Amino acid sequence: MRGATGEMNNVTKGYICTLTYGALLGLIGFFTTTLGNMGLTSFQINFQRFLVTVISIGIYLLITRGKDGFKIDLKGFALCAFLGILGDVIMAYCYVEAIASLGMGIAVVILYTAPVFSTILARIFLGTPFNRFKAIALVLNLLGCFLAVTGGKASLGGLPTYGIAIGFLCSFFFAVNIMVSQVATDGRDPITICFYTFLVGVTCLLFIVQPWSAGPEIWAPKVLMVSIPYGLIEGAIGYVLYYTGIKLVQDPAKVNVLSSIEVATAAIFGILVYNEPHSPLRFVGMALILVSMWFVGRTPKDPRLEAR
Repeated sequence: MRGATGEMNNVTKGYICTLTYGALLGLIGFFTTTLGNMGLTSFQINFQRFLVTVISIGIYLLITRGKDGFKIDLKGFALCAFLGILGDVIMAYCYVEAIASLGMGIAVVILYTAPVFSTILARIFLGTPFNRFKAIALVLNLLGCFLAVTGGKASLGGLPTYGIAIGFLCSFFFAVNIMVSQVATDGRDPITICFYTFLVGVTCLLFIVQPWSAGPEIWAPKVLMVSIPYGLIEGAIGYVLYYTGIKLVQDPAKVNVLSSIEVATAAIFGILVYNEPHSPLRFVGMALILVSMWFVGRTPKDPRLEAR
């Protein structure tokens, strides 16, 4: 009984970590817009975020765990390298390209088809069960994301094939990233995994951004006043919650759906802070996202509902 209660508590903690991570992601637009207006490119913005993340998590590990906090096996490091290159470099490039080609609204909607890819990949490679509650959650989540971002007015007609293709590729990579993250955190400290993933990512971006040849504006005090809290909130805190959530939830599709709270948070933030247009359908979309999360938390009592 205690074991079952402990497992349930761990899953609940995982849900809370993942939801908090998703809510924090909804604030990314504020930081990236501010830094972009200061003249930084997307890769420069990501480089600074990853650098702050690596430094802050490294300091935390050193203080709380000493040198043991940096111990990792070869397989774990290889998985971190994969996650750093895929998630921090390739995905970032695909996402930037999708936004440039399609616009932010459509790009975000396409990215949040990732739960579908996660469900399929987790079923094939991890044997994660599929049930009607998860199916309902996926449908509601996709519809909710679409309405919350577009207000129901978006159309794929006339959009470039390249943009749509790279948008779905980014969505697929996001799903793969979550699945590999689950494997990486299995039996390993999620904070250590987070550190090495970002260490690989920032090393790759170091050669892309070449900060030594960039203009002095990327290190200006006004830039650092934004990029440092950006790295702490969206990098160190956000991704420690992300990897902890993945470790505890143990279901990539659920993590995808729960983290989509980002869409609702970003929509509300945009309406309140940037006076973005809003409509009843956008609020319906936000509500559907929340309802989809309720279905994620449902566990069928009838075993015949599992693995259908």
